[in-house]
Amino acid sequence: MSDSSGKRSDHRFVSGDILAYQAKDLGTYYLDFSRVDKDSDVYRYINEPIYTGGLGEGYSIINTIRQDTVRLYCEPVYLYDSMIFVYECTPLNLLEK
Repeated sequence: MSDSSGKRSDHRFVSGDILAYQAKDLGTYYLDFSRVDKDSDVYRYINEPIYTGGLGEGYSIINTIRQDTVRLYCEPVYLYDSMIFVYECTPLNLLEK
């Protein structure tokens, strides 16, 4: 992620993504939509519109204030075949020459 000066910076994000919570409860970080049980809550969540989104290089505080700039309201099954969830990670600190 970069800050307003164009330099990389570390950020902390906490997602309220219901699908990520469901996958964590199942004990998985990879969710293959074609293998989801049709009678499960997860199946319902991937086939009904939910707020979903991603983060990219150009993060701005505006993304936090106006979440509609980074979040889509749609059915995940129409966008993806599967999802990989990252629950916790450590930022990469590169050494300069």
